[in-house]
Amino acid sequence: MPKVLHGNYQMSDCDADLQNAQARHPAGVVAQWPVIFDKALAIIFSKVKGYTRGQLNLNRSDLGSKFFATKKAPISKTGSPETEVAKNVSGMVPVEWKMRTSGGHNTTETAWELMIDLDDVPPGVTTRGPDRPHIGYLLTGKGHNKLRVDGHIFVEHVIASRSSPGEEETDAAKIYKQSLGSAVG
Repeated sequence: MPKVLHGNYQMSDCDADLQNAQARHPAGVVAQWPVIFDKALAIIFSKVKGYTRGQLNLNRSDLGSKFFATKKAPISKTGSPETEVAKNVSGMVPVEWKMRTSGGHNTTETAWELMIDLDDVPPGVTTRGPDRPHIGYLLTGKGHNKLRVDGHIFVEHVIASRSSPGEEETDAAKIYKQSLGSAVG
């Protein structure tokens, strides 16, 4: 069970916990961020493959080719001393990625949308979701498979958060403000 700040979230099958006692300090998470993020993506993509019955079979390289960064935010330096990773990663970084695709054919076609985000809900903000740092994902299907899965991979710290001051949309976000359309469903 992940540690939540106010006890308002119960884990489900779509969630996972990557918290590690050795990485609890933000500097440890920053130093290990590429490995932690890749592990979270592997979990997310495995779960998504199952939920879509293999229609979405994604891997790490797809984040750079099939997804678009739709939000970016400043790197969080809170509590983390200068490390080589923190020195090399500065400024604004992507904190939300989205992709759209369709799978199946004819009467079984489904339009899929998958969003992946980095989030750390600020103190005092009321939320129905988890109130601790996580790499989240939202999978929706429209058409033959109507589906909505909202999952979270819990970590001790995220390098940036879409809930932070200074978060902004990217140009690619305009594409995703349009409806999935009526071609499917």
